[in-house]
Amino acid sequence: MTADEYLSQYKDIPAEIQQRSKLIRRMEREMFSGPSEKITGRISPDTGRTSQQSFWSAEDFERFKKQLQRQKNIVSQYRQYEDTVLQQIDSIEERNLRIVLLGRYIGDETWREIAMVMDKTEDHVRQTLHKRALEEFERKFSKKFYKLTSEIPYHPHP
Repeated sequence: MTADEYLSQYKDIPAEIQQRSKLIRRMEREMFSGPSEKITGRISPDTGRTSQQSFWSAEDFERFKKQLQRQKNIVSQYRQYEDTVLQQIDSIEERNLRIVLLGRYIGDETWREIAMVMDKTEDHVRQTLHKRALEEFERKFSKKFYKLTSEIPYHPHP
């Protein structure tokens, strides 16, 4: 995996965290109110009448709890990745290289936007500074690169 591939994962993480967080909130609500799609009629012992109620079987509830925890673990791993990448970029000594990495991979800015902030030409930022920034980042951290997946991402120590 290259430094560009490793860093490029960052831009989609906030959206995925947001969507998974919504899912987690919905799942937590369902745990307290019962499953939304499992409506089963049952006879009330008090009245002898049939009522419609949601309920969990013990097996369903345990499976649902495991899925909820899995989602929480994925969000936690993604947040850990975000923190790790920011720490890695912060450890790059040359300010111009940090600015390029932050603008491109964290801020998702165009080359023009980064160049304007730095008061440099677009070509210089894209061809010279970006190349140097990636080389420096890869030199320092290539052994710590990992691919994010929804299969509880592997996370080596920063």
